[in-house]
Amino acid sequence: MLRDTDWERTSQHPINTRDAAVAALSDAQFVAPLVHTGDTLAPPPALPGQEKSGPKCFFYVFDYQTKEGDYPQRMGTVHGEDLPYVFGAPLVDGFSFLNANPSPQIRARVANYGLMDQMAALHWVQQNIAKFGGDPGAVTLAGHGSGAACINFLMTSPTMVPGLFHRAILLSGSAYASWAVVEDPVVYALKLAKELNCTVPSDLIKNHEQIVDCLREIPLDDLLNVNIQAPSYLSAFGPSIDGVVIRTGLSNQDPDELLSSGTSKRSHDSYRRYDLLFGVVTAEALWRFSNVDILNGFEGERRDKIIRTYVRNAYTFHLSEIFYT
Repeated sequence: MLRDTDWERTSQHPINTRDAAVAALSDAQFVAPLVHTGDTLAPPPALPGQEKSGPKCFFYVFDYQTKEGDYPQRMGTVHGEDLPYVFGAPLVDGFSFLNANPSPQIRARVANYGLMDQMAALHWVQQNIAKFGGDPGAVTLAGHGSGAACINFLMTSPTMVPGLFHRAILLSGSAYASWAVVEDPVVYALKLAKELNCTVPSDLIKNHEQIVDCLREIPLDDLLNVNIQAPSYLSAFGPSIDGVVIRTGLSNQDPDELLSSGTSKRSHDSYRRYDLLFGVVTAEALWRFSNVDILNGFEGERRDKIIRTYVRNAYTFHLSEIFYT
């Protein structure tokens, strides 16, 4: 069920570049890039007979919600050393996360192609990063917001091959976030299909792939020109339960089952072997507000309206308790 889309967005003097926002914002999206210290990114102990490893590899996952794309350009320079880094930027929206399957628990089909793209990129890193002076045995993933959530999905996915990466840095996001999983992916897939005059099958459970087949025949420009809106604070297209890459047990209804439902012992063991660094800031998502709002603040009535809209759209349980917290 779609939820309330009414919230008051501000557009006066938006903060839409990193440099313009550093002075005013404390959201990790815009503050100075992370600088590693000590052995946070240190390679694992060398095994007997193993050659000394070269520089490590830093893999940054694109934040598809904010479209933040220039952050990694600075990240590679602040370390003061030759640190090879890779920028993983999957196609966004329906190109990477279209899910028209209404029953992934019964008929599992891959829908999280954006995550599969990231897995493919990590395979490439393993095969090629040594040629750039990197160490395939010391790959660190880092991402902000939805990028961090994608990394968390990779850490827990049963389709993830062990050994493709070894450490993770999650900045202001995880698979536990209320916005991390699209709860109604079929709704948006059907909207996209109807906008592009694709026939919706009467038996969607059996024939949902007909929608995908139709969309594959649509010219690229037509696909790009369709604007499917989601309720405020949510995404129309993003990671969703497909029964393959992300299995049942991960949703806003049952978040505590992230690591206990539908995953094998191998995936549990792989999760425990990752070194994890996780960080949040005191004022998340300030990029949603204008300079005027941030510097001058706004009235309590508008604040309550924003909070009510967020709670109503992002949660399906204990709404009153969450709001008054």
